[in-house]
Amino acid sequence: MGRLNLGRARDPCKVRSNGTNLVSSSSGEATETETAYNTSIADGRRLTSGSSSGGSSNPSKAMRMATSLISKEKYAEALAQLETEVAADPKNADAWNLTGFASRKLGDYSRSEKAYDTALAINPKHARALAYKGELYLTLMNLACAEEMLSRLNANCSFNCNELKALR
Repeated sequence: MGRLNLGRARDPCKVRSNGTNLVSSSSGEATETETAYNTSIADGRRLTSGSSSGGSSNPSKAMRMATSLISKEKYAEALAQLETEVAADPKNADAWNLTGFASRKLGDYSRSEKAYDTALAINPKHARALAYKGELYLTLMNLACAEEMLSRLNANCSFNCNELKALR
């Protein structure tokens, strides 16, 4: 008698090492919602301010430098500062979130996802990590996984949450 293969199903929201997604939307065009989301979230203006995220309320020099570099779209330089920060403070969810943001902007989607996952392991309610991970999925045209991040953000975001407003 043959054995039933109960191997682990692949997570449809995981990014493959080549930067593609296991699930894609049927259309290659961005929807109006995706365009609004891309414009409002990914511009980098709200990278760390107001976050109750597991990071320090008094950011280190490396974090200040990384935030400044990201605002100037110098993502590779920002990653060098962020590597210094996470080496010094591996539980800094803000640093992991910014690592995900900068990596995504550089097109390293696998590294981006790992960084967002680390930020969310430290603080499962990290609004910016949830929003930016949703942005990663939108970049990869994976609407189902982006909607999952929106649902988590909706469940965890309190009144007057900018990240949630931007997604709606």
